Amino acid sequence: MSTPPHADSGEPDDIGRGDDPRDERDSAARGEETGDDIQQPSADATSAAASEDEADGSEPSEPATAAAGRTARSVRAPQQSKGRATTSRKDAEAARQVQPNVFARIARFVRQVVQELRKVVTPTRNELFTYIGVVIVFLIVMMIYVGVLDFGFGRLVLWAFGG
Repeated sequence: MSTPPHADSGEPDDIGRGDDPRDERDSAARGEETGDDIQQPSADATSAAASEDEADGSEPSEPATAAAGRTARSVRAPQQSKGRATTSRKDAEAARQVQPNVFARIARFVRQVVQELRKVVTPTRNELFTYIGVVIVFLIVMMIYVGVLDFGFGRLVLWAFGG
């Protein structure tokens, strides 16, 4: 007996399972089961599943017209992503709203700036001197580092091109 294909393989379920009509006639002549005893989903069950999918807002698992002809063992291939997601209705409606005039937007900007400035905490005198010291030490270290690199590359250029 062959193993069923993996759901993500993209291979149809019915390959190599004796679905050829000639095989069914031959197996019927031998008295074997033909696979017709697999229960087909009824139209009522199919439409109920489709309406259930619509009620929860998801995409229907199988179209109602195509599901009636499929067996219970069929598996849908996963859908490929086509890029960015579709914007929600709420986001689309928010994007369509009319923006206020220029003066209202400037006033809103100034209010927001004032709100942010109220959150600023000024350092104490000791913290201020500490921060100044850290910045000066960092600048001295960086000046020494860049000076050494400049001296080294200058010597290298003079050595390479003669001088």
